Amino acid sequence: MLVGQICSREVSFCEAGTTAERAASQMREAHVGDLVVVGVNGVGVRTPVGVITDRDLVVEVMAQQVDPAVVSVGELIVADCLCINENATVFQAIEMMQKGGVRRLPVTDGPGGLVGIVSADDLSAQLAKEMLRLSQVSFRQRAHEIAARA
Repeated sequence: MLVGQICSREVSFCEAGTTAERAASQMREAHVGDLVVVGVNGVGVRTPVGVITDRDLVVEVMAQQVDPAVVSVGELIVADCLCINENATVFQAIEMMQKGGVRRLPVTDGPGGLVGIVSADDLSAQLAKEMLRLSQVSFRQRAHEIAARA
């Protein structure tokens, strides 16, 4: 299964200059816990440059008593943005999350444009569905065997 088949295509995003205060409001309005921070490349394609989470806002702004109206999300991004192509497999996504220590990956198309986001929860749900299908194999095998020998 490919990441592009299970990722969420409705992505909340903001630009690096967005204030932490506005980012928090945007998360609340969209009922999400993260925003993909984007930039625009030379050909006008919106490309991911980072991910800001509600936890980032709590740990880096609220707990540090930083004024959320003056700090930008671009200042809060601490690591390079890990992205995954929509044609990558779910297993490649899991490996990237594990190696990078992240729970969310922006999903990109061929030119690197933002097309979605995939989370560890999305991957867990998909794997659970596949495990359920696998668990049904033995029941169906028995039913086919009985039907064939009746």
